[in-house]
Amino acid sequence: MGIRMAAPVGEQPVIELLQWRILETAPDAERHFVGRNVHSFDGRISSPIQFVDTDRRQGITSSGRVYVLIGPAGGAAVSQYVWDEWCDRHGVSGYTDVTDELFQENWQ
Repeated sequence: MGIRMAAPVGEQPVIELLQWRILETAPDAERHFVGRNVHSFDGRISSPIQFVDTDRRQGITSSGRVYVLIGPAGGAAVSQYVWDEWCDRHGVSGYTDVTDELFQENWQ
């Protein structure tokens, strides 16, 4: 499975994610949306999150892209694979899942 760069924000300003999580990297404490693109079902990692609106279930990243969170939080093997590869490439030594911290609701 290959990893490819995202389309420019101008071409793809909004991404809808399924089976999404918010992961915080160590040691720099950047938060990223991680999930599956609702249209392609590919694993997806966002640039660092700048703002999250938990009521509207969406956020804006440092690239200016808007991520819309569809359905319950969760995980998928494809997004975990992409996340692990991304961490290796960016020297991320660890991470924490902060989804429940940000979204207090029970998504079950």
